[in-house]
Amino acid sequence: MAETKRAAQQRPQRIIHVPAVEDAFSTWIPPTIGAVLLCSAMLLDAIGALAEPIAALLAVVALLMVFCSSAAGHPGLRQVCGSIIVGGIGGVPTAGMAAWLARRSPWTRASTTRRAA
Repeated sequence: MAETKRAAQQRPQRIIHVPAVEDAFSTWIPPTIGAVLLCSAMLLDAIGALAEPIAALLAVVALLMVFCSSAAGHPGLRQVCGSIIVGGIGGVPTAGMAAWLARRSPWTRASTTRRAA
């Protein structure tokens, strides 16, 4: 008799895949789609398959997907001030050196070379 009671009281099986799918949709799928969209926008613009405004719009949408799904969506005042200071200290000299190197480079520039008619 005890065996028949155990057979009648079966527990419902739990679905263990649902939290993993929810976690995937909330953490890594949106930035992955954004990165793929960004790469495809750059590629299609480089080969000339898309017009520049459409490729730019696709790139902006892709960057918004990546930014909105990252943790940097709501920085505090401390993070903003730190970014300004670090960007100013590191970015200004780096941009100055890059501009100086670009002026001194021996490579011909597309805008300054003349095409033969």
